[in-house]
Amino acid sequence: MTATKLTLHPMMLIQAYNKGCREAWEVADELEITVKALKEDIELFKEKYGNGFQYDNYGIFFGVGNSIKIKHLD
Repeated sequence: MTATKLTLHPMMLIQAYNKGCREAWEVADELEITVKALKEDIELFKEKYGNGFQYDNYGIFFGVGNSIKIKHLD
């Protein structure tokens, strides 16, 4: 069963990324959630925003599978 509501706020992903988390298991560990829950939220972000979106001077981009790239926008 897939979640129907986002449980992660974009800032949570940004904070984990800024702490050096790059792999799904690292992000999930930092956020104290399961990798499965993280992947479900990534899918929901993709459904809502497509390949990416901007939040608080950051670009959050979704790649193949469950990959995420976060870039500070100058």
